Amino acid sequence: MRAFLVGLMALLVSCGDPGIETTSQVVDVAEAAPITWAKWTKNPKTFAGPYKLDGDPSVIRDGPILRMVYACFDVYGNPQGPAICQATSTDGLTWRPIAESVSQTPGMLVLDGTWDTAHETPLIIKRNGEYLVYSTGYVDKGGFFASFPGSIGLATSVNGTQFIKYGSQPVLTVTTGGHDNDALFSPMILDEGGRLIMYYAAHCWNNCPRGAGLRILAATSTDGRVWTKRSMPIMDKTAVPGSLGVAEPAIVKGPDGWYYLFTTRVWDSSHDIAISRSTSPFGPFSAPVPIISRGSANAFDGGAGPIAPTVLIENGKARMWYSGFNRQGLIQIGYAEASLPLSR
Repeated sequence: MRAFLVGLMALLVSCGDPGIETTSQVVDVAEAAPITWAKWTKNPKTFAGPYKLDGDPSVIRDGPILRMVYACFDVYGNPQGPAICQATSTDGLTWRPIAESVSQTPGMLVLDGTWDTAHETPLIIKRNGEYLVYSTGYVDKGGFFASFPGSIGLATSVNGTQFIKYGSQPVLTVTTGGHDNDALFSPMILDEGGRLIMYYAAHCWNNCPRGAGLRILAATSTDGRVWTKRSMPIMDKTAVPGSLGVAEPAIVKGPDGWYYLFTTRVWDSSHDIAISRSTSPFGPFSAPVPIISRGSANAFDGGAGPIAPTVLIENGKARMWYSGFNRQGLIQIGYAEASLPLSR
């Protein structure tokens, strides 16, 4: 999962996720008046999952249940590369892990291929009766930077449990010399009247003529299989001065007509989750304002902090699930919510 990769990168630092654009874009929209943001409240209940490291949630409403896919990492496994797990819930707070019906073991929603022996930062959507799970895949060579490139692949299902890998190659991969020169992580898809917009975290740490760091890029598709990258970043790393950049996007369109973009702001040794807004799904977006910050010393997100949000709007509320690192390196999934409207 992308959260895992960004989070692990930050942990490595603290412990000793389009094509090439033609101009630089600094996203910092001057609003006519100061924005008043809704207050987010964390719920103390967390989901630990079957392994020590479980994070990067993606949640959809699927009839009477909520369905979540997430990255699960068995530190005692061999190989240790992260995989994709799944759980269901009726209330969004208590989750039941479910196994893939063929293997009857967690972490088998996306099978290994020639270019992907590890999978993380998944996304699930349901479209035309079909479940689509996107995830970042790579050949696990032992360590984050050693395992580049990271590309986005697809698996499909008609029942939500038995998944088939789509094709033998990624559906979206790196652009040499671009902002995503090294990896694409944390895909998120917005359906705009049949046009799909994929947002993702672009990693560039090598061969970066426009500067190393993390940015949010986008691609579009009509079928969910063939994607066309947009040339300009949705949000540049310059939106958060002094940071490593922005990653792990989630986006929703509110009842008020605003597009709300949630991102992880990545610092040298910590993270937080921020919100921005725009009248267009492609921005420009207002400057990211933190809404979910690192918890207390003993909290599940009291270590490197919160990352990787996924957001649904239901019953007058915005509901967020996200990853949290504690001070022992354990990763769990937490929950927070805010009453609408998200901004005034």
